[in-house]
Amino acid sequence: MPTLYMIFWSIIIVAAFSVWRLRNWNQRLVVTVVTLLVLLLSQSLFVSLTTSAGLNPSDALLAPERFLQSGPFGWLALLVMPCGWLGPFVGFNLIQRLSPSEQ
Repeated sequence: MPTLYMIFWSIIIVAAFSVWRLRNWNQRLVVTVVTLLVLLLSQSLFVSLTTSAGLNPSDALLAPERFLQSGPFGWLALLVMPCGWLGPFVGFNLIQRLSPSEQ
């Protein structure tokens, strides 16, 4: 469930960037690819840490106290879970840095 939540909000953020700040399809493609890579990395790390802690990944939003009680792996899993939201922002920052400056 947390993975679907991250995917849903990442799609909303990419759509907002597409309407608001991205000018062409190449920029939209870069932001989408970076978002997918960050989501894949962060959510696979989240699931790996959660299973290492002996917990069910779907309990992260419903019972976060179990993660806090499970020790360092549970703590790290809770910290890594929302990192999927960074994907659109990292992609947009990449476009801003690589695009020629308008003077």
